[in-house]
Amino acid sequence: MWSRRGEWGFLPVACPLCDVIKLQTSDLPMSRNLGSTSLRRKRRNQNSMQTFDSLPEPLRLWLHDAALPWSPASAKKVWSKALARGLSPEDALATLTRAEKRMLERDKHGQMVEA
Repeated sequence: MWSRRGEWGFLPVACPLCDVIKLQTSDLPMSRNLGSTSLRRKRRNQNSMQTFDSLPEPLRLWLHDAALPWSPASAKKVWSKALARGLSPEDALATLTRAEKRMLERDKHGQMVEA
């Protein structure tokens, strides 16, 4: 069994039953892939993938290219409110883009990248 971490921060551990080397990551924080942000994180109790799959296609495509990691529930909430106000799907997507831009402006660590 090795005692030091590899290049990526994983601890290689030999399995005593099958002589296979496994990567032990349970002691690493799960927030490492979220980037640097000052925005509050929220926990969700729903199945995000199932919620994502139930979204309308234009909203799913927008989420795919979003700068922030939106939850499907949050995106659907903004989308539904925009449609309830009588906006078109294109205008609803513009509403989401404006909301995302406001969040990026609030984030002291985030950077808005112009395409």
